[in-house]
Amino acid sequence: MADFALAPGEATNIALNAYFALKDWALKEPTAGVESRGRVQDLVLGSGNTNGAFPTNSSVGRNFPGAQLGRIFTGSTGWNTVSGFGYVLHFERGGQHHAIIAMRGTRPELGWYDLGTDFRFAHTGFGNFGRIHKGFANTFGSILPQLQREQGAILAADVIHCVGHSLGGAIATLAAAHYAALNRNVRLHAFGSPRVGYRNAHQAFERRIGMGNIYRVAHNRDPITMVATYPYKHVLAPYTEPNNFTLDSPFSSITMDNHDMQAYAGTLRGANEWSAVRGIAAACDHSNSKLAQALMADTSMSWFRKLTLNTLAALLTLFEQVLRGAARLFYEAVTGIDVLAALVCDGIKLLGEVGEHLKYLLRMAARWADIHVANDASLTNTVIRAILQAMTSRINQVGIAALQRAASRIRPVPLLIAGGMLISASAL
Repeated sequence: MADFALAPGEATNIALNAYFALKDWALKEPTAGVESRGRVQDLVLGSGNTNGAFPTNSSVGRNFPGAQLGRIFTGSTGWNTVSGFGYVLHFERGGQHHAIIAMRGTRPELGWYDLGTDFRFAHTGFGNFGRIHKGFANTFGSILPQLQREQGAILAADVIHCVGHSLGGAIATLAAAHYAALNRNVRLHAFGSPRVGYRNAHQAFERRIGMGNIYRVAHNRDPITMVATYPYKHVLAPYTEPNNFTLDSPFSSITMDNHDMQAYAGTLRGANEWSAVRGIAAACDHSNSKLAQALMADTSMSWFRKLTLNTLAALLTLFEQVLRGAARLFYEAVTGIDVLAALVCDGIKLLGEVGEHLKYLLRMAARWADIHVANDASLTNTVIRAILQAMTSRINQVGIAALQRAASRIRPVPLLIAGGMLISASAL
């Protein structure tokens, strides 16, 4: 391609086959080990034969003839559990030398080894970029020394492609920022990535990497893209950004089925250029109201909570309208359900701006959150914050519960609003 980006299908297959670094992933029996080099070579560049375990052949050998497999590296996730995490690939195209750094995503079958990384919401410094998610910083820190052993070949590349899905998308973001800070030409391809940068770190990533060099693909009902909540922010957060490829999900509910990399491959199938993916993204419905319906829905809800579900959707829609009108610059810095968390964290005062309609909706929301409000005078900033934090905690509940359900070897833990609030508060 003219700008040396990977084509959508190429980036998709690399995000898929990065998992082959994890021992026995190709057999659907992943363990916290590292796959043999010969097996990774065959799966990534050769036959791609998984003995029928996976329907998609993600070998990229035909795309990159003559490509050379570099280092297969490990990553430390959760509480210092080391496992295969990805690989480096070198190839020539258009008279240019390219290096690919491919990162695998979270595997819930490994239990809290991987999941613990996603939900370590404390933040830490990351060079001149500001503060970032500590769990992701720790994993990147475990990978970097191995990449530095291949530094000569990587830095000699005319273009460095950092590719990853899920947790791998977060780590790929940090890798792209790292090499961009070394004044290298970088392309970032992230699929279903959680948020990485705290507060304004995303802007530093965008400046250094270049907004046109970032390709962020997300299903709009992928629960992992919703954590950690604001003040963590995605790169290219507004869906109006040309390379924010937020796509309609294959499933209408918020489910890990929308997070699976195979699901992303299905959505992008047939899109040979990023302009085609941009066309798919243009059809996506970004309504906060509809997202709220999916977030708040719960088959175990009481009849009253089901009755107030539409009220909560209306409340979100009203916030969206107010933010667009009264705080447009602020609203454009966030997207979708982040509006809620932003209100919680930054204490946006809306009560006087929309009058009685908002007060009515807030009283209904307070009842949904089991918060007692005697009268309008009781709708203090503290109460409003509690209402919104209860709603925000629901986002974290959905993300964590989805991962728990996907982890066949983890016994599900009941998640209450209070527990979700503690998780949400740890990010502030």
